[in-house]
Amino acid sequence: MVEYFAVSDDPHMLYVYAGILASSFSFAQCVASMLFGSLSDRFGRRPILLTGLMVNALALLAFGFSQTYWQALLFRVLGGALNGNMPVAKTYMGEVTHPRHHQKVFSLVGLVWSTGNVLGPALGGFLAIPADLYPNVFSQEGIFGRNPFLLPCVVMAFIQATGFVVGFFRLKESLPSRTPPAAPEAFS
Repeated sequence: MVEYFAVSDDPHMLYVYAGILASSFSFAQCVASMLFGSLSDRFGRRPILLTGLMVNALALLAFGFSQTYWQALLFRVLGGALNGNMPVAKTYMGEVTHPRHHQKVFSLVGLVWSTGNVLGPALGGFLAIPADLYPNVFSQEGIFGRNPFLLPCVVMAFIQATGFVVGFFRLKESLPSRTPPAAPEAFS
């Protein structure tokens, strides 16, 4: 992607720019995590988790439409800075899981995270530049020909949006001060 943007004539600098782009989301997310933890303490876990999913889906789409390196970098930084979901998700899991199951549940976080780190780039590479790789399916003049890195972003944004929809209907608030009081047993 960095080579496609022709950000530098020096081949060694392409590695530097690629590293900056690849790490920008995680760096911005790390910087913003404390803020999102505080926001989730104030407004609840559910709205922060849902907002993070939707914002990340939108940032992914914007990233896919990027026409310059600097646009791509901006949307990766925005996606990370507006999505501090990892610590909020871990807090949520701790609040909704019985303490004797914490070890099992939190070990799944590492498994899922690692699986995503392996499959995500592989899927992205398989779907990137589809008009060149799959000319019988995608036209050079079509949206994916003009935006060669959009397809993997669309797929990932769809996954994020699906998570948002499922979360909107199924995710219960775990923060005690934001949880509606339970109905008396006589009424339940």
